[in-house]
Amino acid sequence: MIYALLGPSGSGKTTLAQYLKELDIPELVSHTTRLMRPGEAQGKTYYFVKHEDFVQIEMVEQTKYDLNLYGTSKREVERVLSSSTCAFTIVDKHGAEQFKNLYGDLVKIIYVYVPVKLAAERMRARGDDEDAIADRIRHAFRSGEFDNLEIADYCIINKDLGASLRQLIAIVRED
Repeated sequence: MIYALLGPSGSGKTTLAQYLKELDIPELVSHTTRLMRPGEAQGKTYYFVKHEDFVQIEMVEQTKYDLNLYGTSKREVERVLSSSTCAFTIVDKHGAEQFKNLYGDLVKIIYVYVPVKLAAERMRARGDDEDAIADRIRHAFRSGEFDNLEIADYCIINKDLGASLRQLIAIVRED
């Protein structure tokens, strides 16, 4: 089983993903062409690669954001699923659709929804500046990240972390 988490910035995808790690569900580590930031680690946060290398990799899904490429390789999916019965990934709408098209019922799409105002408040709380928040919200609307119900297998309305974690546990146990 592959759990694909998607939703707008500030929705809590990363927080819920951290909980999946605590349940010993491994993450599919994505590739990116962006530079490594302080505190990030090669092969743990992302596989940091050059653009010319990225385009040579067979990807399950990929996207472009802020002039950088992001994607999950087929090799990564095979590597993780060779030693585990399930995994998770955080993707955008397009990535979730690509996973579903390739892996079918093996993929469960979990849409993490939060109202726009709460998403902005969360981004402020984590230290994002107002311009970055505005850019992320505009991007989320343009890319349909606030409107993913039609492709989701499950929807978690993430206003309360405790309730959201209980929903996530119920989803994982069901599968």
